[in-house]
This record gives sequence, C-alpha cells and structure tokens, in this order.
Amino acid sequence: MSDEKNKDDMLETTTEIRQGHADIGKFNIAIEIILTIICITYLVTHFSAP
Repeated sequence: MSDEKNKDDMLETTTEIRQGHADIGKFNIAIEIILTIICITYLVTHFSAP
C-alpha cells in the first residue's frame, strides 16, 4: 500500500465532515506560550519566600 492510500484509510468519512488529525496552528502555539509565561510569572511572584 502506498502512503497516500494509507492516509486515506485512517480518515473516517461521515455525513458531516471528513475527520482526521489537524496540524496545530501558529495562533494556538502563541496562546500556549503566553499562558505558560503568565503562569510561571504568577508562580514566581506569589510563591517566593518573604
């Protein structure tokens, strides 16, 4: 079997949409990085020793 045929077999065809795995977009990566920085900043500022 070729790779292209193998990819088609992994997708499920429904009446609504053709389902499969999607790539993560640049916007989602940026949001994840921003939230991580916010969380680390919060932990450093609120849990540092007095």
